[in-house]
Amino acid sequence: MTIQEFLDNKDKYIGGEAESQEDGNIYRGPIQSIEEDRNSVLIQLEWCAKMPKSEGNFEWESWSKSFLYFDRDKVSVSDIGEDRLFFNIPPLGIMTLFPKGGSKLDPAKVKGLNISA
Repeated sequence: MTIQEFLDNKDKYIGGEAESQEDGNIYRGPIQSIEEDRNSVLIQLEWCAKMPKSEGNFEWESWSKSFLYFDRDKVSVSDIGEDRLFFNIPPLGIMTLFPKGGSKLDPAKVKGLNISA
């Protein structure tokens, strides 16, 4: 799959979730919007949770970062089944997008997350 094919079908992922891994930490949240600006792509999240890199601690905590931003010319995209997309984003890390109706992180399991209903 190409980045342009992803962008042409981005509506399938708005309302889904993004999960990225950077420096051993995992970040995850629901996708609010996907925008394209020249050679860059911005994925805005409604909120973001972080699972810090640590031994034995597998708790999600609220995180202030609420976007993912990358250069479209430096990323590779693969369809990994069930409409999930895997992105390799050098030098930042990796990201998986889950479509609407796919895997979701329960916000009630995110320590310190305050969202209005």
